[in-house]
Amino acid sequence: MNLDTLKAKADYHREWMKNNPTKARQYYENRKEKQAVYYRGWYAQNGRKRAENYIEIIALWQKLNPEKRRVCYLTRYAIQIGKIKKPKNCSKCRDERKLVAHHDDYDFPFRVRWLCYSCHKIFHNEMN
Repeated sequence: MNLDTLKAKADYHREWMKNNPTKARQYYENRKEKQAVYYRGWYAQNGRKRAENYIEIIALWQKLNPEKRRVCYLTRYAIQIGKIKKPKNCSKCRDERKLVAHHDDYDFPFRVRWLCYSCHKIFHNEMN
């Protein structure tokens, strides 16, 4: 599938969501339930590598840290519009991996240190 086709599908989907908010909400509610059933079965069969109440933990963190959450959204949006360029390599170990944005100071949402998951975890463990 080429890029133009993907963009056309995304545009159509966005327009459909805007014109059919009730159906869209229903679709996502049903999808959420189906995914929950699927993942419960998958975790029962394959094991789980994170806490059972992971979603509740994330929701609690978001509630307790509204400023950090806002900065995360700002960062994600800045990447989408091209204000921030996400590199391919971790700024600490220089490996080419999936990266997360680390903010040393949340007052400056566009000052980002790009770390792989391993280095990010090590960085936070060293801080504590």
